[in-house]
Amino acid sequence: MFSVARWRLTIVFTLALVLILGISGFVVYLTTDAALYEQVDNNLEEQALHEEEFMGEGGPRGPGEGRGPGEHGFDERFLGTEGYFFALVDTEGAIINSSPALDSAGLASQSTLEDALATGHQYVDTESTEGSPLRVYVLAVTASDGSDALLQVGRSTAPEESALSQLRTVLLAVLAVSVVPALAGSYLLSGRVLRPIKAAVESQRTFIADASHELKTPIAVVRTNAELLERHMGSPRGISEGDNIAVGDILS
Repeated sequence: MFSVARWRLTIVFTLALVLILGISGFVVYLTTDAALYEQVDNNLEEQALHEEEFMGEGGPRGPGEGRGPGEHGFDERFLGTEGYFFALVDTEGAIINSSPALDSAGLASQSTLEDALATGHQYVDTESTEGSPLRVYVLAVTASDGSDALLQVGRSTAPEESALSQLRTVLLAVLAVSVVPALAGSYLLSGRVLRPIKAAVESQRTFIADASHELKTPIAVVRTNAELLERHMGSPRGISEGDNIAVGDILS
């Protein structure tokens, strides 16, 4: 009985500990994911605001008409080294100007452009032609001719995805490795929990056994006297003095 109860408690304790570790790991993962992508978004917004300022100081007016240090109409001091790409598009998504070797497959969709026009800016996750994850920040700007345009700034989030993948692996490994110690600890803990109950049950059993043993002799005497009275009551001579003594033994 106690063996089954101990294993049941062990399983309950183990599942509770694994659940706590799982929830903790999930919270750590979500927190790390949010922190990494918040940094990515901040960097993208910083680059976009810089390029918007640069455009206002003599940036691109149309394809190949950019003025300033960037041949393609953007400040190239901020291109290439950190993997950022830039694209200036009209409200229909047509490219007005862009950074070198732009992968247009990674640009925001038309629906995202419309949302950015309505709200002023928008973040979106896209993919390159090779399937690499990208993060794009779309900022509504005003072109040199006064028309609405959208500045898209993006970069690959492969480093962040790689870091999150490693974190997932570590968290799952920790969870898997923790199961055996958790099982052993829970088994020991359940044994300690059941020890007082087991001692109480053993004490009860001992008391019942002792009481049963002590009652056997007087019960046997009562039974013997009762059987003797039963036999004498049916005899012709009736109840004798010895029967009165037997009745006294029973009553006492």
